[in-house]
Amino acid sequence: GVKIQKRDLETKDTKAQGSATLQYTEFNIISLNDNPVLVEGKLYNKNETVKKIQTGIDGIASTSADLLPYGNYRLEESKAPEGYLTDGAKAIDFSITEDGKIVDLTDKSHSVYNQIKRGDIEGVKIGAGTHKRLAGVPFRITSKTTGESHIVVTDKNGQFSTASSWASHKVNTNAGKSSEDGVWFGTSEPDDSKGALLYDTYVIEELKCDSNAGFKLIPAFEVVVSRNKVTVDLGTLTDEYEKEITIHTTATDKKTGEKMIVAGKDIKIVDKVTLDGLETGKKYKLSGWQMLKKENAELLIDGKRVDSDYTFTADSEKMTVEITFTFDGSSLGGQNLVTFEELYDMSNPKEPVKVAEHKDINDDGQTVLITERIIKIHTTATDKNGKKEIEAGKDVTIVDKVTLDGLEVGTKYKLSGWQMLKEENAELLIDGKKVSNDYEFTADNEKMTVEIAFTFDGSSLGGKSLVTFEELYDMTNPDEPKKVMEHKDITDDGQTVTIKEVPEIPDTPKDTDTPDTPSTVTKTSDSPKTG
Repeated sequence: GVKIQKRDLETKDTKAQGSATLQYTEFNIISLNDNPVLVEGKLYNKNETVKKIQTGIDGIASTSADLLPYGNYRLEESKAPEGYLTDGAKAIDFSITEDGKIVDLTDKSHSVYNQIKRGDIEGVKIGAGTHKRLAGVPFRITSKTTGESHIVVTDKNGQFSTASSWASHKVNTNAGKSSEDGVWFGTSEPDDSKGALLYDTYVIEELKCDSNAGFKLIPAFEVVVSRNKVTVDLGTLTDEYEKEITIHTTATDKKTGEKMIVAGKDIKIVDKVTLDGLETGKKYKLSGWQMLKKENAELLIDGKRVDSDYTFTADSEKMTVEITFTFDGSSLGGQNLVTFEELYDMSNPKEPVKVAEHKDINDDGQTVLITERIIKIHTTATDKNGKKEIEAGKDVTIVDKVTLDGLEVGTKYKLSGWQMLKEENAELLIDGKKVSNDYEFTADNEKMTVEIAFTFDGSSLGGKSLVTFEELYDMTNPDEPKKVMEHKDITDDGQTVTIKEVPEIPDTPKDTDTPDTPSTVTKTSDSPKTG
């Protein structure tokens, strides 16, 4: 019998390259004997084919051990394996000299070698409309079978080719930097007499670069290289102009929709963004951040940017989306804030591509003014019954009814008040101590009315006018109360209460005629004054 091995001519290996295969090769066994030979019950003359054999998955074809009688034979390839040429496959002569022995022709010197088919591709890259030829555009060529991948680049005329007549396979092989660099697929040495691409199916993919910027790249496509020394012309590959994406924005206060927001701890600016020119079905990310108009610099709160982003898939060419920015803007009274945005194409999340931006520090639509928080205070000081005059006595109570407007809801405040002597414009001290009182509360409304009561010994204050003074503190940080407003007007009638002298009550005389009655009355009227 006989056993033969198929090999790849370039690699001298028993494995095929690309999508070619060494399986299913057919061989004819031809008799070289002058006398007829008997094979499988039939006589064959000289130069007749006595048997056909076919290679298996391992590229080996063989006969049974006792198929061929003694004599001389020739092995000739009658059908090349898929993806290979028959030329180069030399016929092999062998002799059967021993009974039941297989002549092994699988070593490198006896194997039958085939050249894999190799071809090339070429094309022209242009932009739509102007038909401008695009230079320096890289195309990635990837083998679907092996994943081997190389880059070709268009020349000044937008042309590219993998053929050695265009750029020798041996020059800067697979550098992929310019149209002068050669291309070669497979593990064998580059050979300019052959095509660069092995028998296979390839994916051709245009890559982004400066010269195709602003164009919508053609989608990746497949091409089959199946004929030897044939250059597949991919024709004119046209990039359509990409629609320019426009961004139109309006930034406002989230709650009121106004362009002015009162300074506070919980500011919410909402940016309503209309995008036009989107590609339906594509994933985008809109990123925005706040800028200080005066400084033309990013707004930092506690060293951090005030930013926000929104990722979405376009379901229409034109879409309106909203981004909200939430931050503590207590200290930003008087500042104009401008929202900046960038839009990214997220087709490849690892490499977002910026496709549009809106950064105009002078754009009124993007601007919101943070105004100072002004808290108004209105007060009325009276006695418990709402009267503005109180009789002097040991237990005097003044109630101050305070209406506050412009509070920040949710903020903790402390209202501190104390009594002043109007004539002296000085603090009222009783036993060396200020007459004061505090009231702490959390604002549940912008406008609130609260009461503070001051109770003290006012026995000696007959004829005096007392004025209540107040200060309002923001207690967000209890260790550092922050004064946000005060009401200290010594001439304010609303804040003033008058302490009346206690009227003299004359004792009822026992005897109308008694002359010393007046002095008794005098004594009586004296006693409250001395107290």
